[in-house]
Amino acid sequence: MRRGRARGTSEATPPAVAGALAIALAACFSDRGVVVEVDVADTRAIEVELYLGKTRCDATNPAGIDCTAIAPPDGKVALGGTIWFRDDIAPYRATVSGHTATFHLTADSPTTLPVAIAVGRALTPLRPVASGVATLHDLEIPVHSGRVVKVALAAATTVVAVPNDTKNLDEDRVREWSKGAPESSCVVVEHWDGGQVTREFIVPAEDPDCDDVAKPECNPAAYHGAGSVGGAPAKPDCVVDSAGVCVLGNGCSDDAPGQITDCTALDRALCIPSALCGCTSLTGECIRGKIEGDPLGVPRIACAVPTTPLLGMCSGDNSATVDLVAEYQGRGCGRQPLLATLQATGFSTTRTFGGATFELGGAGDQCKFTVSWKSGMPRVANDVDLGFVVLETRSGAVLLPIEFKFLSMPGACTAAMDCSLVDTTLDSMWSCVQ
Repeated sequence: MRRGRARGTSEATPPAVAGALAIALAACFSDRGVVVEVDVADTRAIEVELYLGKTRCDATNPAGIDCTAIAPPDGKVALGGTIWFRDDIAPYRATVSGHTATFHLTADSPTTLPVAIAVGRALTPLRPVASGVATLHDLEIPVHSGRVVKVALAAATTVVAVPNDTKNLDEDRVREWSKGAPESSCVVVEHWDGGQVTREFIVPAEDPDCDDVAKPECNPAAYHGAGSVGGAPAKPDCVVDSAGVCVLGNGCSDDAPGQITDCTALDRALCIPSALCGCTSLTGECIRGKIEGDPLGVPRIACAVPTTPLLGMCSGDNSATVDLVAEYQGRGCGRQPLLATLQATGFSTTRTFGGATFELGGAGDQCKFTVSWKSGMPRVANDVDLGFVVLETRSGAVLLPIEFKFLSMPGACTAAMDCSLVDTTLDSMWSCVQ
């Protein structure tokens, strides 16, 4: 889409209800596309920025956010709302002449923009500050004809993270913040009606929190935020003691790349063996070292996987049953158990360990499930690889370590695979299933 030009104009529009939208076909208008005339009304605006929302955020968005919320500066509180991505990263501004700022939009093909937000800025001793706002929906941009859209700004106050009293609030609120390299800006608009709020964001897809933090960003939905702030998929990266139970948490920060600070337990309790709480991070070798270094003190499923001299499957049974009925005290472990890496990623019924692919069979109500070697070959004889089995609980899941030992057997191998629970029954992890 070609966005045309932005210009000031001395032509005043008729008085209008604040925030109301009037669409008129101009008989004398011979240009192509749409002219948006923004009447700044009594907002004292000296300039207007027009944000064009082209694409609604969805699960396939390039930013990797969950499309439910964004945390503006100071990055600590995520505000829920509808998130739209800008048509272009560059800002689109016009100065006010008289009472009107004018924008001319053109397109190569007939286009309808789902949302456009006009923000007027009034001059203050320090800088221009947002003082008025208007929202347009379904803005049509014709190709072979011209049209004029007239809109008046409504006076607006500033969006705040936690309003003091919203019981009977009736007003519009707006907040803008910007980024450089390349220059762009974000906006959030709130419309309060009888204490109920609707909220819309228009942000650049390249950096939806406009904080200029390089990818991979800890939390792309929070301005210089932490992973524990809502608006981005929860990614566990640390462990923390929560009321005597070791659980996974999030402690990453945009301003401390690669470091873990202030680990906060996830809302969904993901419980792990208590000995692993000595690790500050899920990365590195700490988790692996704790499991390998304490073969009796860390609960785990230990699988002995016999292989032929050429590291293929033996002719015996390459499936084994794991029985956790006693640990789950007859409650059952819910849905199908899953396999995961030691970094608690890639939850799936099938995963590859040491070069061989394993699959978990259904648990059923009695919390018995099978571990089966399905395909692939171990890379190294007598190798050991580790992961987690993810078992559902009422409030989250237990992540029980699983160990695969690939045993090189001499001659014609007929041995069967065996998986057994190495348990420390007093481990606080098991309190999570109650």
